[in-house]
Amino acid sequence: MSHRNARLTFYGRRLIVDCHRDGWKQAHIAAAMGVSRKCVKTWIDRYQAEGEGG
Repeated sequence: MSHRNARLTFYGRRLIVDCHRDGWKQAHIAAAMGVSRKCVKTWIDRYQAEGEGG
């Protein structure tokens, strides 16, 4: 669930993970999505640790 000021929706977070799987660098994902590299790393790490539910 997202809070009302969240930059990314579930689908945006899923897109980050999919791009990472496709071999995109985290910096390139961040630039394309308009978020920080830290944000991208957070979602990739969370997905790796918790799977789809994370």
